[in-house]
Amino acid sequence: MTRRLYFACMPAACLMILACNRSSPPAVVVVRPAPGTLDLCIAANEFDDGPAIATASRIGEEAQAKERDRRAARGEPPLAPTAEEGLSFYVNKVDCTYHWAPLSPVYARRLGIGLPTAEDDHNNIERQFVEARKFGNWVHHAGAFYCSTSSGKNEWGVESVDYFMLIRDEPKEMSLNGVDITFTWFRNDPGAKDSVHLDAKLEGADADKLFDMTTRNRPTEGRSRMLVLIHRGKVLSEANITGPLAGGRFAYSGGANQNGLDFEELLAELRK
Repeated sequence: MTRRLYFACMPAACLMILACNRSSPPAVVVVRPAPGTLDLCIAANEFDDGPAIATASRIGEEAQAKERDRRAARGEPPLAPTAEEGLSFYVNKVDCTYHWAPLSPVYARRLGIGLPTAEDDHNNIERQFVEARKFGNWVHHAGAFYCSTSSGKNEWGVESVDYFMLIRDEPKEMSLNGVDITFTWFRNDPGAKDSVHLDAKLEGADADKLFDMTTRNRPTEGRSRMLVLIHRGKVLSEANITGPLAGGRFAYSGGANQNGLDFEELLAELRK
């Protein structure tokens, strides 16, 4: 079962570094990704991005098998949906473009790719990808759109597959690319009943951009949108936007039954 992380506004707070002995992990972990390595984007969804999704389907259907194979052999995704000449995709009051962002191995595993499943599991995500690849189609899963390409089998007979998520790109002046951000993880006792939190704080103009982006993409009429973390060009994580995020702050929250394992893995990637 894929774990879901949800964003929430967090009030400003002072950070207290708690003492710990040498044999225990630090009570507070702070990670600041290398400059220019982290982007915050919006995942394309069925409510806002219908025209782009329809275009992506048409591109997949019209693409010749040779062209699909050629791009797959180079590890490239299918062509991204583009608007007709002289037109643009207009979503939530801004002109947008799209691209297929590759999934990181960490996110692919979280999605359920490469994990053992029962043979009769009709919701097997990898089986959905296999069927979609036959016709150059995408997979709609948990509110986002994905696709995959295969460059064939290696010398050991293992198929090499690349996976991608469809991302909506806002205008450059509104986008959150190469953000200056700090993550702070407050570790809890694994047996504690309280939730564990991974807080994030953006600095400068990026804080205002985050508020504007999440205001445009806030939940409406039961429809949720997802904010995606892209690290070094690959999807690392995503979470539902619960409302406008003010002050450049947001937080992942998870139950103590997770033992912080997802956060450990996420922060390890962000350190790279």
